[in-house]
Amino acid sequence: FDLASSSVVTMRVFDIQGKQVQYVRTAKLIEGKQNIEINSEGLPSGTYFVNIETDNGVNASAKFIVTQ
Repeated sequence: FDLASSSVVTMRVFDIQGKQVQYVRTAKLIEGKQNIEINSEGLPSGTYFVNIETDNGVNASAKFIVTQ
């Protein structure tokens, strides 16, 4: 994802039912292109969403699928 400006970013993972299943991290990131890695170990096969929130009000989500 791309950040327009430096921000404190919080990333969480939710299952298809909306239950938070993983807290990825909160960190201050500089502007520009960012990459995140999500450890799917321990998550059963299924559809998940990563939610990314910044301290300046930007909120984005992306879907990913875990297969075993």
